[in-house]
Amino acid sequence: MLAVPTSAVRQQGARTYLIIQDAQGQKQEVDIQVLRTAGGWAAISGQVSDGQKVLLS
Repeated sequence: MLAVPTSAVRQQGARTYLIIQDAQGQKQEVDIQVLRTAGGWAAISGQVSDGQKVLLS
């Protein structure tokens, strides 16, 4: 489980995702599940690793 700012969490219909940026500067949408939110942070699960750059909206 990781935590990201709630402003990084994006929704489109029933889909919830983040946009991450790789080392080459390429952007990629990654589907996630929000487990809970508190204090401006969202606990998430999905194909996101610690240390990846997450873009804020």
